[in-house]
Amino acid sequence: MSIFNKGANWEATRTSDLVKSRNLAWMFAGLMGLCLVTAVIALAMLTPLRRTVPYLVKMDTQTGNIEVLRTFDNQEIGTDELNDKYWAQRYVLAREQYNWWLVSTDYDTVAAMTDPTIFKEYGDQFVGEKGLDKVFGDFTERRIRILSLTPSLSNPQQMIVRFERTTVSKGNVVEAPTVFVVNMTFRYIPNKNASEAEGIRNPRGYQVYSYRRDVEISGSVKPGTQAAGQGGGA
Repeated sequence: MSIFNKGANWEATRTSDLVKSRNLAWMFAGLMGLCLVTAVIALAMLTPLRRTVPYLVKMDTQTGNIEVLRTFDNQEIGTDELNDKYWAQRYVLAREQYNWWLVSTDYDTVAAMTDPTIFKEYGDQFVGEKGLDKVFGDFTERRIRILSLTPSLSNPQQMIVRFERTTVSKGNVVEAPTVFVVNMTFRYIPNKNASEAEGIRNPRGYQVYSYRRDVEISGSVKPGTQAAGQGGGA
């Protein structure tokens, strides 16, 4: 074989190696590009799932009690929890407030939402000459302001309610604002045979079967001072 043939073969081999090397480089570059595109797409799909949820923490300057304030969020507060809080708030307001013009409605509401075995404790407040309606009449009012509603972590049918009660008579505070804590258990027992009026008053059959109220702390307003307007219990 002449030196010219050897040179030609070497040149052909070198050219073939260069082509293979170039093709391999392009394949590697293409594979890396595909991985990069896949990573970008995956990151873009995960971005909506990552978010920062702000929250506020409120401290009661009188009691030192700390409460986390949450904004409405369908993924954080479910519909069931909102319903439980709504009915608990409505029940506590009806049971604890006193307003001459609302007492009959509140009484019927509490009766409809209370297990008969524990209703007597509430109903006895209005029995005899020392009944609440006889003592307070139309000139004394108990105003209720709901402070917090907290579902129990251990029992889904238990709610802890904090509220402030102020008693006002003829424009004067006769009972200083007092904070109470209610521990209550409830259930839903829909009554298919209820009348229309009963169904409107309590459509879901909300029923409280245990109710305990304890004083947490007294307010700083002294009895006999002038009331500063309506509270949040109306």
